[in-house]
Amino acid sequence: MSVTNASGSGDLTSLSAGLLRETVSAGNINLDAINVTTAWNIVLPLKFTSFTYQQSGKENILKWSTSDEINADRFEVERSYNAINLSSTGNVAAGNKPGKNDYQFTDYIQNASTYYRLKSLDKDGRFIYSKILAVNNTNIEEFKVKVNPVIS
Repeated sequence: MSVTNASGSGDLTSLSAGLLRETVSAGNINLDAINVTTAWNIVLPLKFTSFTYQQSGKENILKWSTSDEINADRFEVERSYNAINLSSTGNVAAGNKPGKNDYQFTDYIQNASTYYRLKSLDKDGRFIYSKILAVNNTNIEEFKVKVNPVIS
């Protein structure tokens, strides 16, 4: 990290609390009269190589593969019925092994259209998302309400 203040010095020990208003853009943090330039080498915890599903009765079996797992902790399986509001429906522990890793998660079908996304979390708290997988559930029964007029 390189630090430069208005006088050109690189000493951070003389910062006062009044200078800690910040704006962040493209790897630069600008404090009043101080410019901090940062460079990060970020290693993503893994690569998603596939994400598919299979229907079995009234269940969706989600299957995915990864490669290059480094420091991976777990996968959060997220579900939505509108492709917008995704929430966690379960977790699968990461194998954290080199090479190809295969996983699966079974979810009970509750809606005709379901959307899934995987959130891969590493042990340092960083995460990445998979693509969103759209599932058209053909094995769900539709409920129909019929009016039953009462005659007295």
